[in-house]
Parts: sequence; structure tokens; C-alpha cells
Amino acid sequence: MKRRTFVFRTLPSALLFSSIFKMRMAQAAANDVIPFFFVDGGSPYPKPSDFFPGAGTGGNFNLSTILQPFEALKNDMVVLDGVDMNSKSGNIKGNWHVGSVGRVLTAKKPNRIGNTLDGLPGGPSIDQIIAQTLGRKSVEVLVNDKAYNHMRARPFAIGENKFKLPNLSASQTFDNLFRDCQSGGLNDENAKEERLNRLRAEKSILDSLTGELSRLRRELVGVEKIKLDSHESSIREAERSVARELKVIQNNANENQDNINCNPDIEISDRNVPMRSKAHFDVLFAAIQARRAGVYGMMHGFSSTKWNYEWLNLQNLNTNVHDGVFHRAGSQRENFLAIARWKWGELAKFAERLKNEPGGSLLDNVLIYATSHFGSHHRVERIPLVLIGNAQGKLTTGRVLKVNTLHDKVMTSVAHLCGASISGIGDFPNCGPLAEL
Repeated sequence: MKRRTFVFRTLPSALLFSSIFKMRMAQAAANDVIPFFFVDGGSPYPKPSDFFPGAGTGGNFNLSTILQPFEALKNDMVVLDGVDMNSKSGNIKGNWHVGSVGRVLTAKKPNRIGNTLDGLPGGPSIDQIIAQTLGRKSVEVLVNDKAYNHMRARPFAIGENKFKLPNLSASQTFDNLFRDCQSGGLNDENAKEERLNRLRAEKSILDSLTGELSRLRRELVGVEKIKLDSHESSIREAERSVARELKVIQNNANENQDNINCNPDIEISDRNVPMRSKAHFDVLFAAIQARRAGVYGMMHGFSSTKWNYEWLNLQNLNTNVHDGVFHRAGSQRENFLAIARWKWGELAKFAERLKNEPGGSLLDNVLIYATSHFGSHHRVERIPLVLIGNAQGKLTTGRVLKVNTLHDKVMTSVAHLCGASISGIGDFPNCGPLAEL
């Protein structure tokens, strides 16, 4: 009898927990670097020194104000200073809000849609290139709930004029990633609704596996037992976060009964953005633990949402954040920094959670490419760019690198670190990787 058949008596257990036993396989570490692409969105810094630390190696540098949440990760990151987008083309009708999002992961000029301020991708994004090259499943999520049908919220693409649409709802992401671990047909809408109803009732997909988990736990020792406990805990935490989101969606739907055509998936108000951010990160963490996908992407912020960031208690602000902060970086610097620090801090918490996974660092197997589609204000030069994770030892971390390059070379390097030996991307298909990486 095969070991996996003996250990796992049901398919759900095998699908959820087989990654625990990868450590027993000599080949487990090979070609298993999982890329995670994080696009902050918006104007990330009032001035460069607010984001970029001074040069340093071995963790011997002081983090900037915005990157302070990464203090515990200094030795696990590379901050790249001097990375530009190709500013010679890519904006639409002089508006970089669209062109920059269209280029941030594709390095390709987006295609205009008539005479509008919208566009279509000029080519595939780096996450999809890696997924297609390595034959991996990818999952993309979106935190903001405004302009969902606009390029400003869609950095992911499977090809020219073809978006890879991100999931706005964490509940939809959870169902997509874990539905084969549950009962009901994968494409059966009634079965899907039944699964979501279980989440609303705060019931877990693990409830039916209690006996098997107890038996499995008795068979494990040491690190494997610690990892099983961690996996179980992260799945239940993801389910709790999804349940909270579903309740908010239902409450908002009840408040909008007059609009029978409203889509409850996009009825999350500004004040619930932190809840949705946490829900997405909780689901993606559980999915990475269980190896439910091989490539991940998240669009977190959106520069023209006109959120009020009310959970930050911003001071001396009598209008929306877009008009009152992003366009007044001098007089509103402290508010600007608070906003940027919150958004990057959400990623820092996620990366630290990966690093501190009980039984071993998940961060060693996850390479995070974190960026924004804007540098200072509406410029596409000197964009923020941070790599987190050492790609199983292939990337030397704990560095701040001063470079002079376009982001296509950095993305090509990330593809190589993840096992996809591409020649280049976008407008520069033969650019090659960045030598410093």
C-alpha cells in the first residue's frame, strides 16, 4: 500500500495536508519557489527618502518610515532603488493612472479603448507567464471595491487584450481554492451555495475530518505534528475571516434591497477594507501552506478610490484622501505616510507570518515581488520595489541595492528564481535578468 494511501484515508485530507510530508522527499525543495506578486497601488511615498533606505548589506541599513513594519524581515528582503517603468510609452491620453497599472506587471504598453480613459493589456503579466511556463495554477485577488471593471484595478493578464480577472470576494477565492476538498459538484451552483452557507454558519471543512485528523496526529512526530497543527489553525482562521466577510456582504445587500441589480460582492464600504484585506491574506496563507496554487497575485490599493481610510483616524482632513492627501503631499505628509505604511504593513504582517510558520519558514519557499504602479505622485520612475524571501537560497537577501534599470529585468530575474527561464518580458523580450540579483 502506498504511503499516502495509508496516511490519508480520504481525498480531502490528502488534498489539504499532503504538503506536510514533502519534507520526506529529497526532491521536495527543487523547483518549488512560489511567486507572490503584490501591487500596492496609489502614490506610495511623498518623497524618495520616505520609502527607500540608505544602501546597505547584511541587514545593516535603517528602514525608511514607510517600510518600518518590515523591521523583523530586514534580513529576508532586497530593496531595489532606481527601478523605472518605460516612460516613453504606456500612458493613455496623458493619464498614467491607467498606463502604469497596465504596465506594472506586463512591461508592455496597454491598448487604448477608443477615446476613453480605459485600456486593455498589451500582453501577459509576469505572474501568468510564470504560471503558463511552469504549468501552475494561479490565483489573483483584489482588495479595493471600486472601479472593478476598469484597467486601474486589473494588473493581471493572460495575453494581449485578455485580463486575468482577480477575485474581489475572499469567499469566492476560498471556494475556488478549496472546493475540491468539500462535498458537491465543482461546477454545481447549488453545491457552491451550500458550501458558502456552511461558512456563513461558521462551520469548517475540517469538521467532517475530526476523526481522521486525530488518527493522523497520532502517527506524526516532531515537525510534522507541528505543521499539521499549523495547517489546521490557518484553515480555520481563513474560514472565520471569510465568514465575517460574508456577513458584511449580506448586511450590505439587505441595506440595498431597492437596487435589485446590485452585486453584493462589491458592496464592501471603505470602513471594511481592513477586514477584506485580512480575509484575503488569511485565505492565501492557508492556500500556500496546503500548496493549493503555484502562483499568487494581489492588487491591494487603488490610487483614485477616494477612500477616507477612516480606520487610521487621519488628522486635519476635510476632504477625501485622493484630493486632500495624494495631491497635497507637502502639507499632508504625515497622513500620506500613515496611509502608505498601513498598506505596506499589511504585506509585512503576511510575510512575517510566512517566516514564522511553526515547524519551518514558509518564506524560504515563497518569493514576494512587491511594487507600486507609481513612484512619487504620478511618476513612473524610481518605483517602489521590494523582494521578500530568498527563493530557497538562490537570492541573497538583507540588501538595499542602488540600480539603474527598467522593471522588466527585475521581473525576468524573478521568473528565473522561480524556475521559469524566460528571455524577457513585454516591450523588451530579450532584456535578460538583472545582474545584481
